Amino acid sequence: SNFDIASLPLVLIASACLSIGAVLATARSLAVRGPVRVIPPLFIVSGILLIGECFLAARNPRLGSIVVYLHISGLGSLLISGFWSIINEHFDPRTARLSIGRIVGSATVGGLFGGILAARVPATTSLLWVLPVIAALNVLCGVLLRRLPPATETSSKRPAGNGAVDPPAESAFRLLTRVGYLRNLALIVLLGNVAATLIDYLFKAQAAASFTSGAELVRFFAVFYTVVSVITLVVQTGMTGRLLRELGIANTIAIRPAVVGLGGLVTLPLMGLIGLGVLRAVESVIQSSLFRSGYELLFTPVVPGAKRSTKTIVDVGADRMGDVVGGALIRLVILLPLAVADYVLMSLAVLISALGFIIARALRTGYIRTLEASLLDRAGALDIEPDMHSSLMES
Repeated sequence: SNFDIASLPLVLIASACLSIGAVLATARSLAVRGPVRVIPPLFIVSGILLIGECFLAARNPRLGSIVVYLHISGLGSLLISGFWSIINEHFDPRTARLSIGRIVGSATVGGLFGGILAARVPATTSLLWVLPVIAALNVLCGVLLRRLPPATETSSKRPAGNGAVDPPAESAFRLLTRVGYLRNLALIVLLGNVAATLIDYLFKAQAAASFTSGAELVRFFAVFYTVVSVITLVVQTGMTGRLLRELGIANTIAIRPAVVGLGGLVTLPLMGLIGLGVLRAVESVIQSSLFRSGYELLFTPVVPGAKRSTKTIVDVGADRMGDVVGGALIRLVILLPLAVADYVLMSLAVLISALGFIIARALRTGYIRTLEASLLDRAGALDIEPDMHSSLMES
């Protein structure tokens, strides 16, 4: 409400660069100390910063809106990734299938609760009071996460002298270059977010054209994301577990690019607020339920050292690089005539989703090989005799 919609790609790129910088700055600490020791203090710092930003926004709304956007989009993505890294380290691949779905469902309930707060707080007090509420939630997250004990790392129990290489010694970028499975995970995150960024821009541009005042925009997006959270909760509780069992993890992951690609083709003739809103809602629902559950499961068999080195890079670095690519594409395409630009952006989203679908289907083979390597790594950590490895793999 303080800037023209054409400014969104620029601040999106800036926040993505901030996120990537934050990832690079914390990558070594996350690999050595572990996310359970690094992320909770960052949640508390984030809450304190939000209080300061509330005072800044009260004095200078334009500057305050930029700072808040950079904070939430930049540091927020690192905090979310760090939370999931903590959760991921506390489950082996078997128990993860039983537990991560429920945690994703709880996150969806949080989204529903947040949407209600976003609608009610400005209506009863002032829009700026949303920031102290988010600050309190950040501090609460940090306090609760500090109560979690550090995860037991089986790789640290590996007997000395067995010739194994300690995974954290290898840099994240070298691992991503060497291990095709991790590289494909990064690609599927990057491509998925590029397509989502293009669709999100088209949707927000239509919303900004339809609702001129800031209060109207806040209410519209609050209602929109509340409805999305309700649908996500229904999908998460009623479909995710069954689809993961029946289709497999990789095929469940592939649903997101498939639906976005097909939905984009259907929406091309109907580029209004309703059509784009439905497509954005469907993409968001699938991303927050099916994709998130499957994605976290795909990371569970990665050995702890490699997981710590690469997960945040993939979670945040690849995701925010998608914002950079998407923002750059938007800035280039909006130079075209308005009647053409929207259709070009949607066509790009469809093509990118098709490529993501192909890569997602290839994840199954990599998952099986990574699970095999993880089981052998755990066997070595427990000092299981070599002739027992075959029976372990059969199990």
